[in-house]
Amino acid sequence: MIKTILIKLFKIILFLMLIFFIVLAGFIFYIDRATRPTPEHERNISETNVKIEVDINDKSETRNPIIRTYKEEKYKKFNKIKIRKIMDTISGNIEGDIPRVHLRDDKDVIYISFIKNEEEVEPNYMPKIEIEVPESSSDTSPYNTENNRIINDKLEYEDGKYRYKLNRYRTQQEKYFMHYNIIRIYYQVDGEKYISTFGLNASNAEDGVDFFNNESLDKPKEPER
Repeated sequence: MIKTILIKLFKIILFLMLIFFIVLAGFIFYIDRATRPTPEHERNISETNVKIEVDINDKSETRNPIIRTYKEEKYKKFNKIKIRKIMDTISGNIEGDIPRVHLRDDKDVIYISFIKNEEEVEPNYMPKIEIEVPESSSDTSPYNTENNRIINDKLEYEDGKYRYKLNRYRTQQEKYFMHYNIIRIYYQVDGEKYISTFGLNASNAEDGVDFFNNESLDKPKEPER
């Protein structure tokens, strides 16, 4: 009788230890993923056979934006929770996970390519770009659109490439700035409408600038756009 009870108790202890190690392993895996840059194979994901590729005109930036692509009709039906999750995803896991566009020289231009079934295609009309400017210069999460600015424009087509020149969309309070922007590209391929969204930082700072030792401007500069 006592032996049977001990065996059952031993099995229960083993089961609880197994559950503990499974939970611990899951927690370690979650922390590991949350503190690493988004893997390359997870950076550009489309729910369709169409996607975009974004080329930043600065070869010192080797990291690609985190892009998510959907059919426009489906995207517009997403609830706030789903949209917030998408916005959290494209903002990256850690600081430096999303690339920075340098707003100087010719590095302030991004190039957009349109891909269907892994081949480059031409959209049916000039794609639109929507830039959402969070109220705070570094706000990526929690996502809140209440006081965000929305800038609507169209891509440009030059030398066989779709391009767009980014600007500073917030008041500049300090000598150096780095502002986070949410970008959406609206386009049509073979009669079907799509939306691709990603996040980019825009900055005027040279590499290695210490933002903790920044200088406030005597006269803040109004947004360029």
